Amino acid sequence: RWLDVGIFKGGIKAERIDVSEQGLLVWGDDERVVLRVKLEDKSGEVVVGGEIMAGAEMVVGNKVGVLVLKEKEIKVVGLDGEEIQSLDLEGVKGRLIEGYGRNVYLVADEDVFKFPGAESATGKRRRFLQAGAEVNTGQVMDMAIDGDLWLLERTGKVLRLSQGSVTDYQLKGVEEWKMPERVMVSEKMNRVWVWDKELGVIEFERETGNYLRKLVWDDFSRMTDMEVDEERKRLVGVKGSELWVVGLE
Repeated sequence: RWLDVGIFKGGIKAERIDVSEQGLLVWGDDERVVLRVKLEDKSGEVVVGGEIMAGAEMVVGNKVGVLVLKEKEIKVVGLDGEEIQSLDLEGVKGRLIEGYGRNVYLVADEDVFKFPGAESATGKRRRFLQAGAEVNTGQVMDMAIDGDLWLLERTGKVLRLSQGSVTDYQLKGVEEWKMPERVMVSEKMNRVWVWDKELGVIEFERETGNYLRKLVWDDFSRMTDMEVDEERKRLVGVKGSELWVVGLE
């Protein structure tokens, strides 16, 4: 065990995490707070709470602050807990969000969208996919970004999108996925990882998609979420109020 986040808020059930430029964000489906943990020294604090978290469906970070997906909008919130901006989702049903730099990416039931970021504010929603690019967004269960956009389907298939186009890419060496949960990527490390609750964490070479190894640990099946801490070359997983780390070197 690396850290028990209950020391920052007693009784918290931490089910979801996100590693971003803001550090490690921790929250739970039934919790109305977001914790930020500094990965370098394990210090932490509540950064978002109250009415902003009512009806929250997903929380991630970007360079601006914390992004909170709700039914009709994405709230952009500063680390002081104050709302900076509301991004309108009129006409679409958002399912997944991800931050990259100041940009916000959204997988909706209907399509994939990008809200371009700028110094002053986040811009209006625009379609991310290029003409002719086809993605069955109803099958997408996770998303990661490292310059390219990576989408994990329920079957375990990973799509790699570059500049809005689907590339000719596939992960090799796994015949059948059991319970794929997360796709994690690192351009710096040249790696792609897929966390499957039954199989473990499978590591691939990013550029070629070639299979490299399988990480196996009984507690992988008990985690509720997992992220890669690229800077420290380790995986971070959450179980209850506990954060666990697994080295990748």
